[in-house]
Amino acid sequence: MISLYRIQYYLVTASLFLLPFNSLPVFNYALGEATGEGALYPLFFGCLIYGAYVTVSLMYSGKLQVKNKQILLIVICFLFVTFVSYIYNVNSIYNNLYLGKNGLVRYWTQYSLLLFVMFSVFYISSVIRDEEDLKRLINVCSYTFILVFLFSILQFYAYYFKVGFALYNLIGGYIYEEGVIEYALERRAGLGLHSVSQEPSFLAMYVAVVFPYVVLSKSNVMLRIVFFSLGVALIVLTWSRTAYVIFVFQLLLICFLYYFHYISLKRIVFYIPLFFIFVALVLFTESKLSLILMSVIDVENSGSSAARLGAAYSAMVLWFDGHSLLGVGLGQAGYYLIDYLPQWAFLSGDAYDVVNGVRWPPIHNFWIRLLAEVGVIGVLLFLMLFMYIVIKVNRVVKEKYLFNKEKDFIGYAVLTSLVGAFLIMFNRETITNMNVWVSLGFALGYLNINKRNAWSER
Repeated sequence: MISLYRIQYYLVTASLFLLPFNSLPVFNYALGEATGEGALYPLFFGCLIYGAYVTVSLMYSGKLQVKNKQILLIVICFLFVTFVSYIYNVNSIYNNLYLGKNGLVRYWTQYSLLLFVMFSVFYISSVIRDEEDLKRLINVCSYTFILVFLFSILQFYAYYFKVGFALYNLIGGYIYEEGVIEYALERRAGLGLHSVSQEPSFLAMYVAVVFPYVVLSKSNVMLRIVFFSLGVALIVLTWSRTAYVIFVFQLLLICFLYYFHYISLKRIVFYIPLFFIFVALVLFTESKLSLILMSVIDVENSGSSAARLGAAYSAMVLWFDGHSLLGVGLGQAGYYLIDYLPQWAFLSGDAYDVVNGVRWPPIHNFWIRLLAEVGVIGVLLFLMLFMYIVIKVNRVVKEKYLFNKEKDFIGYAVLTSLVGAFLIMFNRETITNMNVWVSLGFALGYLNINKRNAWSER
């Protein structure tokens, strides 16, 4: 008979396999932005089982069977502030209405999703009992990574040379929402590959979180080189500004950790000028890379940049306009953005779609969305959660080197993946960006097994 732990473990494994599939054609978009996220469904059932187990354990033992209680406390404080923001804005939330979406319904939908993804972090960490469990989950990521790369090859030939397009179109019918292939073909001249994901930037987010694990966890040098090459090929073929910026940050961090073994504030301060010199050299050369990076702020010639920066600007003005402490309420910023859109945002057709009621106003930036919706208190608490986990992981990596002279490559992967998760939230505002929560779950699992090892050595 399969144990309860095995069921939970298999569900996490399934979620890792489905992680890059974020545009699945299921439930006819009934769950909104969360509908297409493949990793969400096995994690949801896993969380139900884990939640029942925690509840029963609490009833019988009177103790909460959750590790990393300091992290849990920060999460509870963040959720509490989010609810206080609702109480503070309840009248306006009740009256909000846009595209048939009531503010009250949207708030509770978003709050329920927030509870779920936060709980999923602890659920993922609970199945990582030792280093072998973590390595097996990383192997699942490696196999999925290979699958994503192979499908990218099929996509490349189908899009650019119309070779194997019938096969690609057949598979695409099962893994994409309606219109994804058509939209990609319309913009093929300026759009990179997206493999099994909805668009290139979403693929880049997946790569940012998984790439450090599939490369750094391999003890065989040739395997590291192979997976590194696959990752670089995927990143280049996305033609995504997100991918390039995050990859530069992560590559520099990996080099830093390899030579200095752990993050040291003094060393980082020393190397910051070198980083800016490198960026300046890239930007002031007339290379393809520099043109792509400069297009991030080129609102006149890039409709995507005008849309993203315009939405971010609107959310910031909204925050300044009397909502700095507690924001306007979770999920509510979209109701106000139309009133704050700058004129230059209309260089993008997306702004006209928003004003004309064709689409929901996106912010494209999770951190700015948090600032507008839960205020500076909520942002500081969520930032504290991230920084606390990074500091704890770095402390483990540092102690392993100082006491055992051990290069902890999995620890390096955890830190690099966390940096990737932190950065991708500047490019996508949705709560159900499952890449972020998987990265945090792996980090908590890493802390759990190293805490246990530390006690066993005593």
